[in-house]
Amino acid sequence: MPAFCFLARHHAAFANERRTHSRVSSRCCVCGWLFVLPVGVVALWSGAAHWSGTILPDGYSTRWFSRLSSSDLDALTTSLQVGFGVAVLGTLLGLWFALALILLGVLLAALLLIAARVPRR
Repeated sequence: MPAFCFLARHHAAFANERRTHSRVSSRCCVCGWLFVLPVGVVALWSGAAHWSGTILPDGYSTRWFSRLSSSDLDALTTSLQVGFGVAVLGTLLGLWFALALILLGVLLAALLLIAARVPRR
């Protein structure tokens, strides 16, 4: 095999790998922009003393956290428990439905193959 054929194949594989890496990194950036950035802004806002007209708050304060009473903490605990429960339940149901769809697809493909293999008289 000539050396330029090997180099051409190696270059094509490398270019394909770069495209895949580029797609993955762009998807990660989109997910970060949609899901991580808003959570970070809310967390920053919760500790801001005053925030108006600037990119970052003027100062930080824990006054909202120090004003929490026991009933507020109970409500916060209940909200976090419900949110965690819903997240776990949604993950388990989503996984179960995804596996069921995969199994259904395999079964349908097997049925179609069986129907195609049945001999005719």
